[in-house]
Amino acid sequence: VSALQSSGTIIPGGDVDIKDVRMIVSTSGTPDDPATLARLPVGLDAAGSGIVRLGDVADVTWGQEEQNVFGRFNGEPAAFVTVMMQKGRNVVSVNEAVRTELNGFAKELPAGARIEIGFDQSKNVASRMSHLGRDFLFALLLVLITLSPLGLRASVIVMISIPLCLALGVAALQWCGFGLNQLSIVGCIIALGLLVDDSIVVIENIARFRREGHSALDASRLATKQIFAAVLGTTATLLFAFLPLLMLPEAAGLFIRSLPAAVVFAVLASLVVAVTIVPWLASHFFTGAGPAGGNRVMHGLQRVITGLYRPVLRWCMHNRVTTVAVAIALCLVSLGFIPAVGFSLFPKADIPQFLVEIDAGENAGLTTTDTVARKAEKILRSEPEVESLFTTVGQGNPRVYYNVFQSGRKTSLAAILVGLKSYDTRKTPVLLAKLRNDLDKIPGAHIELKEFQNGPPVFAPLEIRVIGEDMETISQKAGEVEKILRETPGTRNVDNPARAVRSDLMAQLDDDRLAALGLDRAAAQQLVRLVFAGLEVGKVRDIGGVERTIRIRLPQTEHATLEDWNETVIPAVNGRDLLLKELAPMEPRSGPAMIERRGGERVMTISAQVQEGRNIEQVTEDAQGRLRQLKFPSGCRYELGGEVESRVSSFAGFGNAILLAVFGCLAILILEFKTFRGMLIVASVIPLGIIGGLAGLWLAGYSLSFMAMIGFIALIGIEIKNSILLVDFTNQLRAKGVSLDDAVAQAGEVRFLPVVLTTLTALGALVPLALEQSALYSPLAVVIMGGSISSLLLSRLVTPVLYQMLAPEVKAQH
Repeated sequence: VSALQSSGTIIPGGDVDIKDVRMIVSTSGTPDDPATLARLPVGLDAAGSGIVRLGDVADVTWGQEEQNVFGRFNGEPAAFVTVMMQKGRNVVSVNEAVRTELNGFAKELPAGARIEIGFDQSKNVASRMSHLGRDFLFALLLVLITLSPLGLRASVIVMISIPLCLALGVAALQWCGFGLNQLSIVGCIIALGLLVDDSIVVIENIARFRREGHSALDASRLATKQIFAAVLGTTATLLFAFLPLLMLPEAAGLFIRSLPAAVVFAVLASLVVAVTIVPWLASHFFTGAGPAGGNRVMHGLQRVITGLYRPVLRWCMHNRVTTVAVAIALCLVSLGFIPAVGFSLFPKADIPQFLVEIDAGENAGLTTTDTVARKAEKILRSEPEVESLFTTVGQGNPRVYYNVFQSGRKTSLAAILVGLKSYDTRKTPVLLAKLRNDLDKIPGAHIELKEFQNGPPVFAPLEIRVIGEDMETISQKAGEVEKILRETPGTRNVDNPARAVRSDLMAQLDDDRLAALGLDRAAAQQLVRLVFAGLEVGKVRDIGGVERTIRIRLPQTEHATLEDWNETVIPAVNGRDLLLKELAPMEPRSGPAMIERRGGERVMTISAQVQEGRNIEQVTEDAQGRLRQLKFPSGCRYELGGEVESRVSSFAGFGNAILLAVFGCLAILILEFKTFRGMLIVASVIPLGIIGGLAGLWLAGYSLSFMAMIGFIALIGIEIKNSILLVDFTNQLRAKGVSLDDAVAQAGEVRFLPVVLTTLTALGALVPLALEQSALYSPLAVVIMGGSISSLLLSRLVTPVLYQMLAPEVKAQH
């Protein structure tokens, strides 16, 4: 060992000056192949006259390190190479560049070897982007249809404003470092229904002035001036609704940040376009004889307003207490939807890949683990929808998804990355449930089918941590917690690491005997390792410059056995040969496979998955109710991890975001109306949107998730925006001398049309997102749609009534 360690050591000899030339001095003889190493002197012979070389006492050959990890692709031996994309690059262009290189490299492969691309993230990206692109075009078409009441010329002007706003918004998005991804495109689709609001309000007001007989130029100037403060206020409230989302902390905030950024930039662009480009276009388009607008669709809506809305509004104005009481009752009743809807964090990714993770038991070797993996492969291959299988034995699967990381090397672990031909929101969950049931039938292993999930990483949705110092107590309580989770309806794949007791062997070293034999503990431990694993004693660089490890070991078969231990002799120790087993007898021992520590305390984490179709919140509450009845001794306790902990972390900034959004909007209202009464009237619409948002989630079958909460925050700005238009115009009428009741009624009827149009455009933009049935962004669309509908129907009645009851002071115009 000493000779081998010194053979690889290179000590610079220094330098020397020879006739004004400085030269470096080095030494020769560094081995670079087995033959050179075999000639290495390791001592003298027994007579002390001859040199004993390494080749005299050992076979020196190239060898292969013991194989602890191997892979298969669709049942054939394979080596996996994964490529990660650098930040700020485009996945499609990177994919094309990689494929170009691979095509050239494939020609150099030897016979019988080939390259297969089994996982390509750009396909998922392209599929998701194509769906969103289709949704965007569909939304654009629906927005165009909803603009029909404005007339052809007005609709054309609004449609011209859409690409202008989006171009400005995307440019700002790119400039601030946000690329185009699925969330930023969802933000653009949401913004599509909002960015035309300003243009619609301005163009509708210009059209109304034209119908009153003003010239195109005067109508554009006067209408824009009249509506400018309201448009500025509505834009500011929208910004304050979405800006707090840009400041959400933790990984969840980082995950969704591009969505509110896209909305904010597009809405800012819409303000600029609405008060500059739109009036300018209107002054040129709204020329010629006859007023602009007034088509059949417009007349139809006006008849609805006159025939239906006017009498209902008049009745509510005469029954103010009843109207407000009914609105309050509806808000309270809607809160009853919350338990039925339930909470969740982030949904599944809905991509055509999933993982099968296998744990064959603590003492399982590679052969046992591989046997289990092959059984799982057979089950998976029997399904026609399965396209590819990446199997890794001895280690976790290479990282292919942003929040799933590769587990370390362990002979009992295996993983199979399964690729499906496609993902269907109805059929695929049924297939996965069947596969879970079939895989559970494989004996002797813990097998878990995992779907990829959006958001920050969560190991399991339900985790209970038992914390303490005494391992026996922790293990006992962990068993009781495991039993509770197994008995809780809706759980599956309950895992308790306390059950995984590892059986090992210990070589019992006797320090006194070692000293008597002239050996120390370190030398004895080296002997033990020499028998079973071999000793790494240095490095050597081959002729090609590649660094290799030098390992010295006793002769043995491929894997060490106890026979190797029992037959190993330490020669001539104190005059006699000694068997190594006499020096350090082997004794069996057992203990926990893993001891986790958190904050310096011992922890045992019991985890469980939740069955498909069951609400995680309800299952967690059920488990908690049972856990509260469990008594823990002093110094031992439990805490919740999993989705509960992740939800606390992810929603930690929501309270501040909601407060900032609400108070920011209220501050804008006070600045605009200069009275607290005006602010209260406008802000009263906020609860009215919650009614429709919760009802929408319940009807669509979605839970109150992270993205749904973003929808509710966005609703704050959308609702207040529509209410501002009504209150601002009512104040203008009263300032002109119109009586309170007449001003309220007239403003309600005049502003009903633009509010209906802006709501319809928002709904038109969101319908494709809702119909997509994406677990990620469909809940957000459903919340905004449901909230916008309930707010439209109720606020057009409640806000005028509240204005009557809390009429702010208005200065008369002279």
